[in-house]
Amino acid sequence: MTVEDNGHLDYQIGGWTLAEYVAEECEISDEVADKLVAMFNDGKEVPFIARYRRNMTGDLEAEQVHQAFNAYKTARNISLFHLSI
Repeated sequence: MTVEDNGHLDYQIGGWTLAEYVAEECEISDEVADKLVAMFNDGKEVPFIARYRRNMTGDLEAEQVHQAFNAYKTARNISLFHLSI
């Protein structure tokens, strides 16, 4: 785990960043996944992102944003678990 330029922790999952994991799991572009992870890290919630940040997500539907959030949470929890071992 490292600290990114924006002050957020950069979690690693088997060599992948959170954004790379989310992109792979949800079959979305790396660019959109990067933006989603940044918003999730900033505390933005799924309904807010789905409604007011569609331009940043490539017009993902609410269900797709929710799926990305679930992948984000899973990856983050796995990363935190590995750090605690």
